[in-house]
Amino acid sequence: GSPRSRRERRLAANGTGSVLAGLVGTLLARKMDPFAAAAAAVIARSDAGDVAATRVSVGHTLAGDVIQALPEALAPCATRRRRMF
Repeated sequence: GSPRSRRERRLAANGTGSVLAGLVGTLLARKMDPFAAAAAAVIARSDAGDVAATRVSVGHTLAGDVIQALPEALAPCATRRRRMF
């Protein structure tokens, strides 16, 4: 299948929608623009899903795996931000 269909399988586990909602809520609580918060959360969850899938394999990724992968998935963002400020 296409890269898109593989990514969708990685995030098809129960609870990954809750991970997305939690990310959006966290960003909104930090006063981020709602559209930007939604877009950033989708990208972060997707990247974390990729990281998690490499750890446990596609088809076996759970929401908890995605949560545990968030720090690694977000690390490049933190590095870029530190360079900006």
